[in-house]
Amino acid sequence: MLITLGGKAGSGKGTASKLLQEKLGYEIVSIGDMKRKLAAEMGLNIQEFNKLWDDPKNAQEFDLKYEEFQKGLSLKEKIILDSRLGFYAQPEAFKILLDVDEEEAGKRIFAAQRGTDQFKNEEEAVQNVKERNQADADRYVRLYDLQVWDYKNYSLVIDTTERTPEEVVEIILKEFEARKQKKLQENPKLYGFLKEEIKEDSDKEISEGNQKKEEKSEWKSQTPKKKNRLKIILLTFALALILGLRIGALLRKNPSQNEETPSVKVSSWENHQEIKEETEEEDKNLERSLSLYQEMNV
Repeated sequence: MLITLGGKAGSGKGTASKLLQEKLGYEIVSIGDMKRKLAAEMGLNIQEFNKLWDDPKNAQEFDLKYEEFQKGLSLKEKIILDSRLGFYAQPEAFKILLDVDEEEAGKRIFAAQRGTDQFKNEEEAVQNVKERNQADADRYVRLYDLQVWDYKNYSLVIDTTERTPEEVVEIILKEFEARKQKKLQENPKLYGFLKEEIKEDSDKEISEGNQKKEEKSEWKSQTPKKKNRLKIILLTFALALILGLRIGALLRKNPSQNEETPSVKVSSWENHQEIKEETEEEDKNLERSLSLYQEMNV
């Protein structure tokens, strides 16, 4: 089912379209991209191009030309029509409007700085947003007697000012599925094609669910093997540590004959105390190693 996606400047239409494409597998048809491509071919930035677009003398060349193109699309097509005029050209489609605070929109556009959008600062970008939105409103009144920003013209309106693109798309997907079910019940003749689309969506969900189950099952089957390998590695380390401690103790108690004899003799009590402390430390290390070994066998 065809989706139309309109919105004010900086509302995030382009980003939302791409995310929807990833989720639904739909094709994107963007009138905005067509405008930017045409502006680049004419050697104009978007502000200069919009002035030409707004000139009533160019209506036949721009607006009316793209209107006919949009009207020619089939309702059955899996297309996301990124266009402010989409709701008018495709009245039976799922019509979305993205609204946004103009200050926030200006910040987004200034940060993006696309090839045809060049501004010196955020204030200039915000001013441009206000002018573009007003110019769009005036143009559609003049050409079609339409209030392009009137919420009544749309199936769904979302304010994106404080929402992430992911949150916006989540809302759209939820409402889109509900809309398809509702339209199919209301007018089975017009929307009969949705039966197949809904079935495809259901099959896709089942397939994705089965894939996740298989991945989870595979992960579970591999977990014991990985755990056993880890046990062997840690056990080897613990045994090496124990062996190293014992060898070190023996070397300290039986120094090499080549080792020089200290010039100052240590009293028997001090010598006994030193050996005791070493033995206690070795016992502690041994206990820690054994504890580590027991943990690995739990």
